[in-house]
Amino acid sequence: MKKFQILLWLIVGLLHSYSQNCGQYYGFLNNECGRYVGNIGNNHIKMELCEMMAGHQMFENPKLFIEGSYYYVKIGSRITLRSTHYVNNTRSLELVETYNDEITGYFVFPNYTCGQKLVSGTWYSPDKKRKYPVYLTLEE
Repeated sequence: MKKFQILLWLIVGLLHSYSQNCGQYYGFLNNECGRYVGNIGNNHIKMELCEMMAGHQMFENPKLFIEGSYYYVKIGSRITLRSTHYVNNTRSLELVETYNDEITGYFVFPNYTCGQKLVSGTWYSPDKKRKYPVYLTLEE
């Protein structure tokens, strides 16, 4: 029983150490979110982007993806966001937005880094015929 307790404490210690060091590799820690304010064209929005990790860095190459939501300040209805690919080895982020289970648009951030303070990109309609510039600032 004593050996089991020691082993358990070692595992807990390693996991705690892992969680403390994770921020060196990603802007936010696992499953943490950043809240942004900004604009799509002339429309003021608030957005939350959460980094989600699939896999454990100690045992395999983790895969990082982004999900979240945003809303237009004048309207208030939340629109769901999810990255279209894992973002580990790329600086480009594409998010699909859905509302009532329908794709309503796309965000493309060509130089995205997790946790960056200023984010700029483009919003596209589902058919990609309409597009608007997007500018976001991380709330402190």
